[in-house]
Amino acid sequence: MVIKSRNKSRKKRLLIVACIGLLLLTVILILLIRNSREDSQSPSPVISENLGTTSQEVNFDPPTAADLEETDNHKKDITNPSESPPVAGNGSKKNVSPMVSGADRSTITAYVVGVFEEGGTCTATITQGATSFNKTSIGFGNSSYTQCMPIDISSGAIDDTKKWTVVVSYNSSAAIGTSSVTTVSP
Repeated sequence: MVIKSRNKSRKKRLLIVACIGLLLLTVILILLIRNSREDSQSPSPVISENLGTTSQEVNFDPPTAADLEETDNHKKDITNPSESPPVAGNGSKKNVSPMVSGADRSTITAYVVGVFEEGGTCTATITQGATSFNKTSIGFGNSSYTQCMPIDISSGAIDDTKKWTVVVSYNSSAAIGTSSVTTVSP
């Protein structure tokens, strides 16, 4: 009798463990299926390398060596801006480096490395073919650099089916500088 009772007890325990395992496996599979359906139905758009365009793909690969180097250089530029000598012909103004951080058919965003101040003027020069025009905004101190207020270019002067370029210059009582040319592709 005792042996039969032990066998029944073992069988019950084994059956309970098997049921719990099956239940856990079912829950995990349901969660995985639900997550894969949500991912395939509603990917969140991200800003791609083509300034201002959106993409439905996200790159989950680890950063490349070039990505890491670019990030480190950018951090150094922001946190330790090099002291630049005054530019000839501008008195005692410091030479700074405006950077275009975004550009699309309606707005240009930029910041200025090397100066932290309020009230300077950011000027975007937009060129497309033979047409060129300027739009301005005001700079403001943001963390360790000067941020330009977004520059509105939504006046319809850009044909967004063709390439165009933008250069941002910065001028204040203490600093002056011009960015490199940024080309925006359709």
